[in-house]
Amino acid sequence: MTKLSIIFLLIFPMVAGLPQASLLTKKNRSKVEKIARKSFKVEAVEISGFEKAVASKNLKGNLFTIKNKDSVLGHLVLRRVHGCKIGGCEANADNSAMAVYFSDFDESNYETFDYLMILNAEKEIIKVQVIDYPGEHGYEVSSKRWLRQFQGYTGNQSLDYGKNVDAISGATISGNSITSDIKKTYRDFVGVVSI
Repeated sequence: MTKLSIIFLLIFPMVAGLPQASLLTKKNRSKVEKIARKSFKVEAVEISGFEKAVASKNLKGNLFTIKNKDSVLGHLVLRRVHGCKIGGCEANADNSAMAVYFSDFDESNYETFDYLMILNAEKEIIKVQVIDYPGEHGYEVSSKRWLRQFQGYTGNQSLDYGKNVDAISGATISGNSITSDIKKTYRDFVGVVSI
């Protein structure tokens, strides 16, 4: 492999169709553990990589098991999704298909943000939280009140931005992106965990 192709694969993983790099870093591990402890109302959690092989590129490296002592409490999924195009949301004016699944877009053209999804042992979403939103536009998607809409999701309900998921003024692209990603990621999660 040439140096140029190695650099390309490292810089543009989504273009190459590779899985996202693990989003559980030393920097955010304590924050993620605190959110997990509060979600399960326990004093300590152990977050470890998912034990089975994960074929879904959507989850590879970002699906974790949450335990308390030797008891499995649930699972953690970390995701990076797209917000506005770099240059501001006005740059998205030519994109009439905002409901398109945003993480299929070229990551180098979009601002991105990270969120977590915590699911209990019954595969029900109990927490969705934005853990890093560096963009200048659409940060309203980080609202805990707005994110509560996803609690209780089990794949049997519809998730349609602007219909049964409240639209957010000033965060249409980010709101659409996270809603679409939660729906797709949940389907992948159930497929992997049910194996």
